[in-house]
Amino acid sequence: MQQGTPWWVTATLMAFTAILSNQLAVRRERAKAAADFMGGWRKRFSDAVASICDSASKHYSQADDVKNTHSSSCLINNNLKRIGSIRSEVEFVDSANAKRFRDAYHNLHYVITGSADFEDVNRNIRPPGDPIFESIRNSEEALMKASKAKLKPKDV
Repeated sequence: MQQGTPWWVTATLMAFTAILSNQLAVRRERAKAAADFMGGWRKRFSDAVASICDSASKHYSQADDVKNTHSSSCLINNNLKRIGSIRSEVEFVDSANAKRFRDAYHNLHYVITGSADFEDVNRNIRPPGDPIFESIRNSEEALMKASKAKLKPKDV
């Protein structure tokens, strides 16, 4: 008679342990890659939003941008599209957060480009206390807050 554990049980447990260990290592690597990607994405996104809001503030407040209204407004519109393309690299885990983000993005877009004199070459420089600057800041904060929701890369 044989005593102890049969050889096939030991071999099966060793194979199962190897497969499980491999799967855990793959998951850990994917999670780290996703976290690294999201860190880079958040930095790119926040830099793009800050850049567009700075450009918008300059567009309304600096004489050079008033003189070059066409190029300034084109740059702002292109940067707004760039924010949309950066956004398309990720997806929201919760659809309510996606709606909050979309609403904040559209609000920022409207605040910046919705003014009647956005593309008017004869517009006046706005004074520092003009409400549009506070609206731009508030919209930027709302968009940044909405971008802090739980996200994941699209390819994961």
